[in-house]
Amino acid sequence: MLTLLLLCLGIGLAARPTAASFDVKWAQSNESLELAFVPTEYEYPAFSYKAVLTPPGSVLRVWFMNDTDTKFMRLHLGGLVNTTSIAAEAIEGGGAKLVLPKVSPGFWNSVVLSTTDRPVSAVYNFEAAAGQEPISLRVFEYETDVKQSISQAITQVEGRLELTGDDIDNIANTLSNSIALATPVCHLDGFCTCTLPFVFDGLECVNGRPFAAPERHIRSQSLLNNRVFLNASELLEVPLANVSAAFSEYQEAILKAPRFPHTIYAQLFAGSASRVAVVGAGLEFFEAFVFGGLGARLTVIDGAAANLKLVERFAEEGVPQFANAETVVYTGLESLGNLTERGFDAVVALDSLTHAPKEHTAPLFAKLGKLVRPGGRFLLLAPSRHLYNEMKRPRFDVLDPMFKFKDSYPVPTWSEWMDRNKLLKLLEPSGTSWKVVMNAQVGSFPPLVQNDVYVWLDLMALS
Repeated sequence: MLTLLLLCLGIGLAARPTAASFDVKWAQSNESLELAFVPTEYEYPAFSYKAVLTPPGSVLRVWFMNDTDTKFMRLHLGGLVNTTSIAAEAIEGGGAKLVLPKVSPGFWNSVVLSTTDRPVSAVYNFEAAAGQEPISLRVFEYETDVKQSISQAITQVEGRLELTGDDIDNIANTLSNSIALATPVCHLDGFCTCTLPFVFDGLECVNGRPFAAPERHIRSQSLLNNRVFLNASELLEVPLANVSAAFSEYQEAILKAPRFPHTIYAQLFAGSASRVAVVGAGLEFFEAFVFGGLGARLTVIDGAAANLKLVERFAEEGVPQFANAETVVYTGLESLGNLTERGFDAVVALDSLTHAPKEHTAPLFAKLGKLVRPGGRFLLLAPSRHLYNEMKRPRFDVLDPMFKFKDSYPVPTWSEWMDRNKLLKLLEPSGTSWKVVMNAQVGSFPPLVQNDVYVWLDLMALS
């Protein structure tokens, strides 16, 4: 038998269909879920399906065929279905109706969490012998018999490659595991996760390695004179009087046209008895100035050492807002090890925790949640899901530049929307129960003048 040399294993995506081919309609009862796939253009008289359990939900794959084309859909469902008792029938016009019995009777709050017509595929590349071109096998997630697909592909190059049954088994397992790795798991409506190193970009699992560095988990910006952006190194060269004047100008603007509520919340934590962790040391919202100005003891956390040098400079030059401030360079969870759990009255993160995929930031959210004492607050400003939906659900790397005018961080960029359910899910591992005090859409500065660009979330720690 010729020796097989594995060259690479990659995850890919099939070419996107030219247009959405089906309208999906659903209705649920206490015992079952009914799905109807109605074609919008051409008839597809043949169809097949496969359902698997991915607790807490299920994944349903359906593909339709006619003489010239195949169309695929994957639906992530909000509950468990009995995969062995699904009833299916063709409907007039070339579509299909499926009735899926529920594992446990009851109504689901969310029925279809996510849907896509982009099938995941896995590629296995190997060569048969020295001097011959590599052979590439691609298998799509909707293929029911991976071993048969491998055998058929090998038959087409008969004489160049010889495989045993064990070889085919091993290749099939590798391809199946790769497809499973690249398929998202959906927990809530619009909230799906992938297995690292893949991350969910709003549509599918993509390579998340560019966002893996800890310093990307906290990202904050700086500005002077109402949207003139400077990075921390540039700000270190700015005279202190200019920075103070910019802060005064910011306060006056907030009083005239209040947009972000942190200036009001700072009054809840006035006095040196209050401990506030500010996540992100940038001066976009002057949050450290605002909370420190009323006497709170600040712990400023940032992934960029230059941002923290700016805070330390303010403290050395006697700026009263930073008289009691300590700084922490975030290089990973271990860098927060000296912070007292349940020892802070508030954790404040204003647009600083959504610039890396949640698969990477989830452990950080859990750690920050553990810092808040019972009765304390977790205050978050983030891009709103409403705006994301209004923008037709772009990828998160497309969404990010819409919020930024000058970005001192190298590409790639990322901006992930947030809502109360997603935040509560991310804080769940902290072991703290939370009460939602405020969940409000708030505005922005020009040119993003919509009144619901951001969401302001205020959670109170109960226990």
